[in-house]
Amino acid sequence: MLLQRIYDRVLVLADSRHALRYMCAVSFTEAIVFPVPPDVMLIPMGLARPERIWRLALLCTLCSVAGAVLGYALGYFGGQPLQRWLLQSSWSAGYSQAVSLYREWDLWIIIAVGFLPIPYKIFAVTAGLAALNLPVFVLASLIGRGGRFYLLMALLALGGPELAANLRPWLGRITIILLALLALLVLWFVVVH
Repeated sequence: MLLQRIYDRVLVLADSRHALRYMCAVSFTEAIVFPVPPDVMLIPMGLARPERIWRLALLCTLCSVAGAVLGYALGYFGGQPLQRWLLQSSWSAGYSQAVSLYREWDLWIIIAVGFLPIPYKIFAVTAGLAALNLPVFVLASLIGRGGRFYLLMALLALGGPELAANLRPWLGRITIILLALLALLVLWFVVVH
C-alpha cells in the first residue's frame, strides 16, 4: 500500500541529519501549498528521537502557524480578484455562507480544523479571503495546530516504539476513519447552519 511505503521511507529519513529542516519546511509549506501534512515527518522523527518530542512539536507548530499566516496573507491580499469573481458567480450564496460561518465561528472553526488531518492551506487562505481577525486567526492556529502536534507527541511518549509497530498495518484504516470524521464535521456545519 502506498501509505505504508511512504511511512517506511519517512522512518528512514527521520533519522537523517537534515530531517529537522525537512520537517520545518513541510510544516511551513503545508499551510500554503504542499499537500502532505507534517505528521508524516513528525511522527517518525518523534519515534526515532523520543528525547526531542516536545521540541519537535514546538518547531512543527511554529512553522505551521508561520506558513498559515502567509496563506492568510495570500488569501487576504491576493484573493481580491477571486473574491470578486466568487461574489459575481453562481457560487455567490455558498461563498457568502462560508464567510458568514467563518465570521460567526472564527476561533472555533480554526481550532477545530487545526486538529484535522487535512491540508491546513485550505483554511488559512479562506480565512484571509474572509478577512478574519488576524490575531484571532494566529491564536486559534497556535491552539489547534499546537494541540494536534503536542497530542501526537504525547501519544508517542505513552506508546513509544510499540505504537509504531502497531500503527503501520492500520494506516489505511486510520486514514479512512479520519476522512469520515471530516465528512461528518462538514455535514454538521451544513445542517446546523
